[in-house]
Amino acid sequence: MSSAIKSEEQYRSKKEEVVSKFTKEFVEENYNYDAGFRKIMELLIADADPYAIIEQLILDRKRILKEYTELAREVPPRFRPK
Repeated sequence: MSSAIKSEEQYRSKKEEVVSKFTKEFVEENYNYDAGFRKIMELLIADADPYAIIEQLILDRKRILKEYTELAREVPPRFRPK
């Protein structure tokens, strides 16, 4: 928990505030299934510097692109788009 959040109740309150900024559908589709989304939520709850959040998003995107690139190299040539 952030040093600014002193109690579990403060944490829950801040979490509710942050969650309320997103649509219900978006939260339901992503919160329990997307570790990146949960990480961003925790950063928002902790009142992280917006630049730290942007950095996290870019690092995640780069990691995912690298993984896709590695997977694409393993696709047999006959299955690659022409």
